[in-house]
Amino acid sequence: MEDSPIPCRTQSERKRSGNKINSGTHSTVDRNLSSDKLSRPVTISPIDYDDHILATSIAIAQCAGIACRQPTYAHISQLLHGQVQEKYIMPIPISIVFSRTKSSGKLKFVKEVLIFPAIDIPYIDGLRNIIEVYQHLGRLSIKAPLNKTITDMGSYAPAIDKFEQINDMLREACTHAHLEFGKDIFMGIKCASDEIYDTDKSRYEKQQNVFKSSKEMIDLYHDLLERYPALMMITDALHKEDDNWTEVYSRLSHRCYIIGDKLYSQDVETNAKNMEKILTSGVIARLNKSMMVSDMINAANVYVSRDQHLIISDNYSPEDCTFAVDLAVGLQARFLQLGGPGRSEWTCKYNRLAEIWHNLHDDNRLEAIPVHPVPKEVVLEDQSPEELNKTGSSNNS
Repeated sequence: MEDSPIPCRTQSERKRSGNKINSGTHSTVDRNLSSDKLSRPVTISPIDYDDHILATSIAIAQCAGIACRQPTYAHISQLLHGQVQEKYIMPIPISIVFSRTKSSGKLKFVKEVLIFPAIDIPYIDGLRNIIEVYQHLGRLSIKAPLNKTITDMGSYAPAIDKFEQINDMLREACTHAHLEFGKDIFMGIKCASDEIYDTDKSRYEKQQNVFKSSKEMIDLYHDLLERYPALMMITDALHKEDDNWTEVYSRLSHRCYIIGDKLYSQDVETNAKNMEKILTSGVIARLNKSMMVSDMINAANVYVSRDQHLIISDNYSPEDCTFAVDLAVGLQARFLQLGGPGRSEWTCKYNRLAEIWHNLHDDNRLEAIPVHPVPKEVVLEDQSPEELNKTGSSNNS
């Protein structure tokens, strides 16, 4: 069959088609612009590989768990102990409910307020309790001077002038949730010691234009512990360059957890040396972008060997990343510190924690959480056991 001849276009049709610029063709102006762009120097921003270290390490750990047909927390536990664990201890959840901002009142030494549940109730009930208290705090904001703005940590940012306001708001929220503050729900504070400390004068700005020495701050913490039995955790009580940490531990450790956060650096070996002269009850190990999962496992071994309670916290928190929860379960951490359940990136972590508990509970692979080592009675050197018993009986009456 012969090929059909190609129809010829008239001159006018050729002119009309020439004026149209089809996709994929360029006019003379376009070609000039393109050549100008190519002649310009191309600036390529340097790649910050530190931003990808943790993400890559997390992906490798999760893939290894899938390859071994086990959950991520089980794979981490196997890396820590060298064998598969039969039983697991769930970490006690800590929720950040209040955070200080620039317009958060005159009280400056409290940076964050934390709540955590009692351990003598079913774990899932304790997790539900802290979420209900958080929700009631939001409802109470209509009556109380509580800013309903949710911070990046999922917490509220109330204007607080006195510590009593913190205690009163949490107590009222617990009452609305049919819980007893100091029995079902406990409180902790993170101090802003690194922000309010004047290194030249060695003084802390407790409130606006109210300065305290290190010993006066320790007296303040001691008074708060006496007045508010629900307070069971103090983080970063003093600045890391302050020399009075031994007194902090000797006076307060029998009553609450003394936790170090900004006190310690990211160098595990340096922290291990500092723990010999700086006494704390526990240390916060934070996920950050420049570390690997193996670094966290190594840190957990070092801190636990120094009789430190391990607290896992997450600074690297994409919306769908729940790795910190698996890490805390796998490392058998004492606490897991999370932001308030008011943002999706934190809510998914609470859901993952509940999911892990249900899986381990259904398989009968859970161990009871050890009791809190605080508060505890202190035997004075010049006090006999008989006098201590008399003191205890009078306090109970």
